[in-house]
Amino acid sequence: MSLNRLSVVFAATAAVAFAQLPSQKILTVDVAQSIAQEAMAKCRADGYKVSVRVVDQANVLKAFVRDDGAGMATVQVASGAPGGDKDAACANAALSKVVDKLK
Repeated sequence: MSLNRLSVVFAATAAVAFAQLPSQKILTVDVAQSIAQEAMAKCRADGYKVSVRVVDQANVLKAFVRDDGAGMATVQVASGAPGGDKDAACANAALSKVVDKLK
């Protein structure tokens, strides 16, 4: 078998192997920043001054914003687990505005 044919066989085999690899969607920095801004805007509209933390699927920080006038305690709270109806309302409002970018 010539070297040229061997190269073609190898390339075809590699293409089939790569096609079978699982693909994973990632949270881009642009979408993460949009989520953070929209969540902060919703909380602001509800009268809260907050810090917002957005993490990726591995729970690694992807975006962080702290509103003007938000206390230092909000930074620590944002770094912990989300909790309460206010967190859920702000997060859901943000996600509903960027849902098209998540597809």
